[in-house]
Amino acid sequence: LEGRALSRQEVYNFIATLLPEDEERPPKLESAVRKLIQESGFIKPQDKAWAPAHYLWEDFLTAWDLVADEIGADLVKTHLYDPTWTLLLEFYAALGDAAPMIQTLLHEATAYDNLGALLRAARWSIIAPETLPWRKTVLKTLAQMFSEPDLDMAARLEIGRALALSAGEEGALAFFLKALR
Repeated sequence: LEGRALSRQEVYNFIATLLPEDEERPPKLESAVRKLIQESGFIKPQDKAWAPAHYLWEDFLTAWDLVADEIGADLVKTHLYDPTWTLLLEFYAALGDAAPMIQTLLHEATAYDNLGALLRAARWSIIAPETLPWRKTVLKTLAQMFSEPDLDMAARLEIGRALALSAGEEGALAFFLKALR
């Protein structure tokens, strides 16, 4: 979160936590893993430290860490409208439970006719695990908004596309056939 690179020792310490205990570990495993990571292109040396080679990895790893952190959910919610956190929040929605942020977006969509908030929630529902309960709420809201008689055609098409991507082929087909009837 501070945008700092990791020292070589911090990277090695992290790798060591993922390896089997010393007595169970093959003798050259740790050095082989270090070599693979260095040659992978995933991280790159930066002065006397290591940093992710691409900004996508920075956002992904930060989101992953926030999912595991006790205060992570509160922190990401405070950055819901921060444009520099857009990609990080999408990673967070795919890795963790974004229910509080989804509630906020859906409230904005329904109370203030904020199409952007609805489409953002829909995008998160596409990448989130299907088992999360808030996905059904997003689908229901998309269906309700799609069915609004006063909705202009461009917005209806955007919502329909989001609904098709969120619900999947079978779920969207059933809804659209029912809507046609």
